[in-house]
Amino acid sequence: MQRIGKWGLRVGLACIFIMAGMASSTVLAQAGAGKQQQAQPLSIKTRSEFETIRKQAEAGDAQSQYRLSIAYAEGKFVRSDDKVMVHWLEKAAEQNHTEAQFYLSAMYAKGIGVKQDYTQAANWMRKVADKGLEMAQFNMGNMYESGMGVPKDQKQAIAWYRKAAAQGNPYAKKRLEELKAASGKPATSVRK
Repeated sequence: MQRIGKWGLRVGLACIFIMAGMASSTVLAQAGAGKQQQAQPLSIKTRSEFETIRKQAEAGDAQSQYRLSIAYAEGKFVRSDDKVMVHWLEKAAEQNHTEAQFYLSAMYAKGIGVKQDYTQAANWMRKVADKGLEMAQFNMGNMYESGMGVPKDQKQAIAWYRKAAAQGNPYAKKRLEELKAASGKPATSVRK
C-alpha cells in the first residue's frame, strides 16, 4: 500500500485518472449538497473536536464519517492508517455522501487502503457521475475509453465526455476534440 502524509496529496496521487483543478466546494456544489456540509471545514483542528467527530461518526453521521476518514488520512490526533481511512470513507459513501463516494473510487483505483479494484472504482465513480458531477462524468468517459473497471466502449466514453463538456469541463471538451480529430470525421461524429 502506498502511504502519503497529507490528504490532498494522497487524493491527488490516488486519482490518477482525475485531472487537476477540482476543488472540494465545487464537488459539493455541483452535486447539490447542502449548505451546512459545504460550509463546514473538513480538517479537524483540536483533540476535543476529533472526539466529537469520532462519536458522531460512530453514531452514523455521514459527514462526520467523512471527516474522520480525513483525520486518518492526515494522521491528525490518530496514527495515519489507510485501512481505517477507507473504512470511514465506505461508511459515509454507503450513505450517499458524494465526496466520500468520489474519493473511495480513487482509493480503489489506486489500491490505497484496499486491494486495487477498478470495477469497484468504476461503480463508486458512476454513483457520483449519475448525480451530475462533471468531473466524475469526465472520469467515467476515461474509464469507458480505457476499459478501466468497465467494458471498453467508445460510444459510452463519448456520451460521458459530452455530459461533462455540457457542464463546462475543459478536459472533456478537449478530449472530444481529440477524438474528433483522430477520427478524421466531421464534428457531427462526436455530437449527439
